[in-house]
Amino acid sequence: MENFKKAMLEVGTISEMEGYGSRIFHHIKLNEDYRISIQCSASHYCTPRILADIDTYTSYEVAIIGIDGFTYPKELDNFDRKEELDQCCSYGVFGYVPTDLVEDLFNFMKK
Repeated sequence: MENFKKAMLEVGTISEMEGYGSRIFHHIKLNEDYRISIQCSASHYCTPRILADIDTYTSYEVAIIGIDGFTYPKELDNFDRKEELDQCCSYGVFGYVPTDLVEDLFNFMKK
């Protein structure tokens, strides 16, 4: 199991609204400056857009959160897959981010 999925399961959910096919996972602390939000349910930009076990998804909705909210950290300039990640970005949220890219981003930002 990928590191980010283990972290999602460790932090758990804020709320689950099974009747609506939705849930929200707590943010995961990356370091002293940033947290990451990784979400997957019917109400998130993920594939498939249903409520399922986290291993079911092939892409996730991701946001990096700094002190002032959603952010695009300057550290991403050194991320090997920055160009690919940028294609998923819209207004501070990364939508439909493939599993392997989420894992690489998570591991990069944890350094």
